[in-house]
Amino acid sequence: MADFTQRKDESTAAWLARLEGVGRANLPGEERFAAFSYEQVARSRVDGKQREARARGQAEAEAHDRTVADGTRGTAELTPLEQAKEACRRLGAEDRRRLILWLSEVASGAQDDIVLAVGHEPG
Repeated sequence: MADFTQRKDESTAAWLARLEGVGRANLPGEERFAAFSYEQVARSRVDGKQREARARGQAEAEAHDRTVADGTRGTAELTPLEQAKEACRRLGAEDRRRLILWLSEVASGAQDDIVLAVGHEPG
């Protein structure tokens, strides 16, 4: 009887390809059944790995989309936005006032948003 089991260093995809290449029509009944059964096992494993890869890719894409949406990038390094936030938290009252004034001058149309965000009214 032919050996249809997966070989030691054979990938699942290579095993499936080998089994698909077996001409089962000329095999005796028991070997035909064995070849078919092993082929189904190999196909199931390949399909499972493909489903897992797609699921992993989708999960990674969703995680990336979430981190972009909330201003983080999912890295060990701080994003520029996070760096700016940290720097603002360390500012004293006078430096914060000067930053707000500067932002109101350079950010066209954003002055009202900035004023509301910090509770400061222009004088």
